[in-house]
Formats: sequence, structure tokens, C-alpha cells
Amino acid sequence: AVIGASRQRILQRASTAAARAGMHDRAIELARRSLAITGDDELAELVRSRLRWYLWEAGRSDEALDEARRAVSRTYPTGSERWQANATAHLAGLLLVHDEIEDAREHAETALRLAQAAGATEEEVLANGIIGGCLLLEGDVDAGIGRIDQALEAARRIEEEDARLPADRLDDRRFPVGVVLASTQLAGAYEVADRPDDAIRIAEAGYLRAAEQGVARTYGATLRATTARAMYRAGSWSQALATIEAALREGASGSGRVSLLAISALIHAARGAALEADEAIRLAEEDVDLTAADVIHWLAAARAERLLWAGQPLEAATGIAGAEAAGSEAARRAGLGQAVGLDASVPQLLTLAARAGADLALVERAGGVEPAVSAMVIERVRSAIERAHRRPGLATSWAPDLALAEAELGRAEQGTGGQTIDAWARAAEAAPGRPYGEAYARWRLASALLTDRRRTREATAELERAEALAQALEAEPLRE
Repeated sequence: AVIGASRQRILQRASTAAARAGMHDRAIELARRSLAITGDDELAELVRSRLRWYLWEAGRSDEALDEARRAVSRTYPTGSERWQANATAHLAGLLLVHDEIEDAREHAETALRLAQAAGATEEEVLANGIIGGCLLLEGDVDAGIGRIDQALEAARRIEEEDARLPADRLDDRRFPVGVVLASTQLAGAYEVADRPDDAIRIAEAGYLRAAEQGVARTYGATLRATTARAMYRAGSWSQALATIEAALREGASGSGRVSLLAISALIHAARGAALEADEAIRLAEEDVDLTAADVIHWLAAARAERLLWAGQPLEAATGIAGAEAAGSEAARRAGLGQAVGLDASVPQLLTLAARAGADLALVERAGGVEPAVSAMVIERVRSAIERAHRRPGLATSWAPDLALAEAELGRAEQGTGGQTIDAWARAAEAAPGRPYGEAYARWRLASALLTDRRRTREATAELERAEALAQALEAEPLRE
């Protein structure tokens, strides 16, 4: 395929091959070498487009954002409108990752108009997906998912047309392939909306397409991580671990690999398998570039789960707070400190932070210490809950987590009894289909009921329900 090709073209194809193998830094190097060669302006635009993706996939989102800003500020000659749409859509997507939702929406709408005027169907799909993400995070969950679903259907139509093209023409398509990207967006949207069955359905279909198109190690790993997290949420822990192990054996790389290891650590920690949890965390930390908010957050969640069951609430709270500052400005804004962020780890971290704050408050109270540190943690959690409630669509989707967090705040303030009985009852009833959260809430409810001798029978019933759920999950720390 490379016989007679220019050096510029050969380097471009080599960079694509490196990216598909998960060697993103190598892909960036080869792309830049290709751009240093003049001659084919159209090819250079293709390489610039892919370079932005490679930088983002390598965790170098600030560099990708700078590249996108430069591309958008350029003057494009007549006939290059699709590349202007491409650059504008990329800028919109990167702004969305950086939690600049208003600016992201504005640039995505501009990209959509440019794409439609140029007949650039791939850019139209990309822009629609980003608009859907903005709608989702603005709180209009159904509209956001609907828009991304439409983008996925459009991407499928494009790939059906591609199937009739000569093989050499496919190399000129922008990166990554549309169905895989749109599947990643839609599965992630369903995850944010706490619809695990839908997340698994879309992620698994997207993974099969990723395997067909040679991006199973990169985008496929990300999709498999979404599947594993949804299985964790739904209580299918053994299936989640099997999915993770298979993806790792198949060579998962990049942020997808780290996300897989993080959810593995989270499940092992909840099962009391400390050695396995620690090993998964160690492997993740060796392999991670901590600039992506979801990577930071899921690792922080795994560490916090491990530390809380080990009786170290201060360390857990510190780790969650440190997750904000561990990466880029985008990661910091996506944490609990400033805004409700972009990924499904946020409600998970919210409940863990609330639990750490409550445990810490009880420790401080028992030691006769003024609850200064726990008060800081609790205030941060309370502020995050209030911000979540200002986004009604997400507040509805995250209702089980918010109920758990609010019950933990009651535990911090009231101890183990009193008004916390009603709060834990609400938390338990808010978590159908979320067996771990329900088991935990019923255990806390039973503890609160036991403070009233007249309600011993109710406490026993709740303990039995919690035990049955925990046994099915093999959640040994909760059972003990």
C-alpha cells in the first residue's frame, strides 16, 4: 500500500498504525514529522486533525486544546470548509472535557453549521455528539442522550457507505472511526444517567466494532471499562472482573487500561481482597498519565473504598480531595471542589467522601477532638450535593447516590440513631437494582434501629436483607 507513496503519506500511515496500537506518544512524533514535510496540503489537514486526537488520547489535553485553538484561528481557503468544521468540532469537544460547557456548546453549534454547509458528514456526527454531551451535563438528560443516539445512527450510515469504497480511500477518513467514537459517547452518557443496562448494550456493540476496525486496545478498552463499571453498579461483580481480565489479556492500553484496573481495585476492595486491590492500584499508577478526570476519579474511588474498610477515613478523605489537584485544570474543575463534573465517577466519589466525613466525625467525637477536619469534608460534600440538585436531570439519575450521601451527613451530625433512621430508610429504598448501595444502606439502617430497643425486630430484618445482598456480592467487609 505504501509503494509509490510520498514520505509525508508514509509517516501519516505510520502514525495511524502507532495510535491503533496504543503507542500515542509515537503517533504524535510521527504525525509531527509528517507535518514538517510540505507538499500535500490536504494530507497535512488530515494529519493535523489526527494529531489533536493523539494528544488527547495520550492524556495531553492541554496541548490538544492549544492545537485546536490555533487551528480554529487560521484562515481556511475555499474548499477547506470541512477542515474548519473539523477543527471547530475538536475545540468544542476539548472545551467540554475541560468543563467549559457553554463555550463547548457554542463552538459545537458553529461546527455543525460549517459541517452541514460543507457536506462534511463525519464532522456533523462529531458536532452532534458534543451538543448531546452539553445537553446531558446541562441537566437535560433525555435530550442529550437522544442527540448522541442520533449521532450514532448517522455514523452507522456513513460506515455502510464506506464499506463500498476502495480500501485505500478509507485511509483518508478522519480519526477515530465514527461508530466507535459515537458508541463511546453514548455508552458514557448512559453511564452518567445511571442506566447500566443501556450502557452495557451500547458499549459491547461498540467494542465489537472497535475490534473489527483495529482499535480494540484503545477505544475498545475504554468501552470495556464502561461495561465493567456498569456491571459493578448493577452488582454483577464477577462478570465485571471477567470482562476486565479479558480486556487486559487482549492488550488494553492507555486510559482504558487504567480505568479497567481502577474498577478491578474497587471491586476487590469492596470484597475485602486487600492484596488484589493494592496490586491493581499499583499497576494503574505505573501506567497512568493523571490528566484525565475520569481516570483520577476512579482511582481515587478505589483507594477510598480500600482505606475506608481499613478504618482510615482521614486518608480516604485526603485522597479524594487530592484527586482534584492531581491532574489538569479540567480534572480540578470536574472534582467535588468546584463543580459537578463530567463523568459517572462524581456521584461515586460523593458518597465515599460523605462516608469518610461521617467516619472521621465519629472518630473525632470519640477522641474528644473538635471536629474541624471532618467539618471541612462535610461542608464540601454538602456544597456538591446542592450543586447536583441544581441540575435536575442529573439529580434524578444520581438519586441513589445523593440519598446515600445525605444519610451519611446525618450520621456525622446525629451519630448512629435519631433522625438517621429515616434518612437510611430513604437511601435503602432509593437504590433498587444497586445491590451494594442498598446493602450498605440497610446495614446502616439496622445500626440506627438498634439504638431503639423497641425496634430490634426491624433491625434484625434489615440486617438479614443486607446480609443476603452482601453475600451475593461476596462483599465480606460489609458482611463482617
